[in-house]
Amino acid sequence: MGRSLDFKRVITKIEDSEFKHICVELGLKDTIAPGQTIGRYLADMIEGQDLLELSAMIKDEAKVFSLITHPELEDVIGSLELPDQCRIICLYRNGKFKIPDSDFDFRTNDEVVVLTHSRNLGWLNDRFVGQSERKGAR
Repeated sequence: MGRSLDFKRVITKIEDSEFKHICVELGLKDTIAPGQTIGRYLADMIEGQDLLELSAMIKDEAKVFSLITHPELEDVIGSLELPDQCRIICLYRNGKFKIPDSDFDFRTNDEVVVLTHSRNLGWLNDRFVGQSERKGAR
């Protein structure tokens, strides 16, 4: 609805994080899943982790970028040459944290987390989010 009213930014709230890949395919870049966010926060709090500490570490030009793999990306993401100051730091498969090594096999619906310099966000959006939008437009 927000797109049809020409809002500059649409933030989509989903109750089930399993549907995040659909949001990506539809080009909905800003998606929140409050239950998942609260769950992660509470789990981290119980384990003695402070999310505010982490947010204080990501500063200056550092940014975190997340993408959901789809079948067209499975074979290329592991061998993808990322720009300078851009690294895959972890992924979530079925909600489980993993750190991929150099020969890791990525699968559809893996949520890949990238730490990058802010100047790389345009490239990452064009390469990953733009590809999902074009795929969804077919």
